Amino acid sequence: MSVYGLNSALTNTMCFEDGGALTNGQYLNGEVPPESCAVIRRCFIDERYLFAHIVITHALDPKLRILHADRIFVFDRTTGVILLSDAFHGHRPIRFATHLHCSGSVRDLGHDQYRLTGGQANLIAGIKGGSKGLDDNERGELFVQVLKATSAQVVVEEPSWVPGYIYGLNNTGLEDISEGRFPRYRRWRLQASSPVPQGSFLIAVSP
Repeated sequence: MSVYGLNSALTNTMCFEDGGALTNGQYLNGEVPPESCAVIRRCFIDERYLFAHIVITHALDPKLRILHADRIFVFDRTTGVILLSDAFHGHRPIRFATHLHCSGSVRDLGHDQYRLTGGQANLIAGIKGGSKGLDDNERGELFVQVLKATSAQVVVEEPSWVPGYIYGLNNTGLEDISEGRFPRYRRWRLQASSPVPQGSFLIAVSP
């Protein structure tokens, strides 16, 4: 598990204002185990469960004036269920959200439950080097259940990316953007309905 993967996933999932992280995690250090990651404060693993307490306060832009921001991550390896608890408090009201991405579609099933699917396997795998002989059919699914979210709403949209980063270009400023491959993603975003000085979400993700 690398610092790149950990920081990119964690600091780009809980969202403040238009982003909030000091880095997008693209060029961080190499392989570092969970106990040495800058944002994981506690990590417990046994035969069935993985528990992690992630504190991202110091990975955020100081201008946001956030006093504390953390995520509790619990993974049941027997059932495949993941519980995510995101929370923060700060000096002033700001926009607060958490989000998930998928390469297929997002469907509202009602009762605060959503179905996210995968897809575009060949397009994504072929970002560098072209076709890998897969197909781009929609397949696989995850279900997201909102368990606790006060004065919040779900927004489904296509995210905006930095093309040189996500599309396999080197981002030197000299590439022709037409050389990139363009998978289309969907973002499931749970956000506070208005700026808040503190907030929390609890969601479950299951197969």
